[in-house]
Amino acid sequence: MTKLFAVFGNPILHSKSPQLFNAVFSRSHVDASYTRIRVEKCEDVVRTIKSLNIIGANITTPFKECIIPMLDLLSHEAEQIGAVNTILKDNGVLKGFNTDYLGAVKSIEEAGIDIFGKRCLVIGAGGASRAVVFGLMNSGAEVFIANRTSSKAQSIANQLGCNIAKLDDLDEIIDSIDIVVSTLLPDVSLDNFRWSSNIELLLDANYQKSKLSDDAQNAGIKVVRGDRWLIHQAIGSFIIYTGFEPSLELLSSSINNKLDENQLKIKSVDLNEINLNSNEPFDMLVVTDSLNSDDVKRIVDEEIYKAFKG
Repeated sequence: MTKLFAVFGNPILHSKSPQLFNAVFSRSHVDASYTRIRVEKCEDVVRTIKSLNIIGANITTPFKECIIPMLDLLSHEAEQIGAVNTILKDNGVLKGFNTDYLGAVKSIEEAGIDIFGKRCLVIGAGGASRAVVFGLMNSGAEVFIANRTSSKAQSIANQLGCNIAKLDDLDEIIDSIDIVVSTLLPDVSLDNFRWSSNIELLLDANYQKSKLSDDAQNAGIKVVRGDRWLIHQAIGSFIIYTGFEPSLELLSSSINNKLDENQLKIKSVDLNEINLNSNEPFDMLVVTDSLNSDDVKRIVDEEIYKAFKG
């Protein structure tokens, strides 16, 4: 039977991870398939992995932190970061890892910037931000974190030992910042944020243009988008799943493959009444436990809107 891998999130149809992994499986003639799975609750991630016998899973917003207590083992990095983006099911044991920090660090280094000794500003305070702070500090940077909800930033600062900055007071430190990393949503902008000419790079977690990346480019700042971050963290995940490193060139070309809105294959499944053939490819699976048909239709419509029009 085809081995099944997946990325879990809410929303999830926008994810480009299947383009990456399926390209490697196809090129390597591996009998495996990678898809997107939409669940409503964190505990449904683990239930789905076990019920569908998923070998490996990537985890994205909003499940990177809440999934931790439900796993059997954590890597040192995942434990330190406090967030998981990769799960391996090994003989029934669920092991959690974090490769997000590798994705961020390697994206910056790929742009020709040596992180050691740099002063970095991380904007946002979710699971991805935790990984970025960890990766930058491990690479020898001094890191500041800022977030609209300052208590979340303070929590990360307390755990990882970085500095905390208030969004309203960034003007006090911005001239000494070399690298900015944003995990904000694409439609979020920062009022009165000043792009200092000393800033060498913005790493934006979003695949496409965002308000912040537009502002940075208009100020003459080099921007690296989330597709490079995704590719490098996917390489780390693939090594965990299979033990070998996929081609960077293959992933860089396959990430540009796009879904066809008119030919989407979306399947729903009730984990209590599983009827799923993993040999049948699909673009997204919706776990329907406790959902009625109207709920499922609403979810699918929202996913399609966010993936193609949002």
